[in-house]
Amino acid sequence: MPNTDYKSVTGQMSVLNDTVVLTVGGYGTVGFEIGGTFTGTVTFEGRVGGTWRALAVATLAVPGTFVTTTTAPGSWVGSAAGLTQVRMRFSTATSGTVTGDITAAGV
Repeated sequence: MPNTDYKSVTGQMSVLNDTVVLTVGGYGTVGFEIGGTFTGTVTFEGRVGGTWRALAVATLAVPGTFVTTTTAPGSWVGSAAGLTQVRMRFSTATSGTVTGDITAAGV
């Protein structure tokens, strides 16, 4: 039976490879919210088994557009099916602080 509740995590990233991670086993959908003032790239990733892989997420501002990275604040949504964890990683950190929220929902 699918999980019908939700869970979330909030964190900040300010140096190279800082992450915000959420365990999503049993959840169907994941949402990412990025804020803050920063220069750099945030990469969306999902964990399958023991391996982190790029995760394509839909840009809410431009329906039908999928990305694996961003350089600006915004909101994204993707599938958590088959993943054990998802994360945002400050993969190219130049300056500033990223505020990241990840929420997983049942279906």
